[in-house]
Amino acid sequence: GPGVEVRARRGYVEGRTAGASIQAGMNPALGRLIPATQLSLDLWAQPATMEATGEHNVAMMIDVLLPTAGARPNEHLAVAWSIVDMGGKDRGTGRQDLTVSPPAGAGDSYRATVQALAMLPPGHYDIRVSAQLVERNRRGGLLGDVVVPDYAKDPLSASGVFLGSIAHASGGNQLARFLAVKPTTDRTFASDESVVAAMRVYQMKQPLQPVSVHATILDRRDKVVFDN
Repeated sequence: GPGVEVRARRGYVEGRTAGASIQAGMNPALGRLIPATQLSLDLWAQPATMEATGEHNVAMMIDVLLPTAGARPNEHLAVAWSIVDMGGKDRGTGRQDLTVSPPAGAGDSYRATVQALAMLPPGHYDIRVSAQLVERNRRGGLLGDVVVPDYAKDPLSASGVFLGSIAHASGGNQLARFLAVKPTTDRTFASDESVVAAMRVYQMKQPLQPVSVHATILDRRDKVVFDN
């Protein structure tokens, strides 16, 4: 259909255990070309800020949907990721281990979220993510990507848009040091919720000029409900 952008390349990067920080054989989903599907995953990745070195902080949020049926009061969830560039070179790996439990009143499933930062130079990257619910030996994986622009070269550019609530420096929010938002992957909100949107604008062309920002919000029927 119209408006679709297709990115393609010849060949693919074969999965492998991603670095010493991830135990060998911990989760075969990380090394599979076709990800495991016993757990449902979502990935949201956006470039946020540029450092003096020319690399960029890329914010990642990984959601894992966990079934409540058969859940124990406390379970262990291992989430791992591997980032490669278009030449197949490893650009970063990571892992977080969480203790999870279904909240009171949870339905058929509940969500666990991992927040992480990656330092990447400008370019296009593949992100391979895996999750393992250890006690129940359930696995899932996904393949995503992120494009990091070169803020230092473009006359005018912007970071990704971050949605969430007002952030405070405490509370384990890794993004609080350069964004005033505690981000969420939610895109459905109640009418009484207060939602904040934030982004960073970079202007490299001299002399500096005033920048106008036009914000529009559409509902699920593509009707404009906010325009400023």
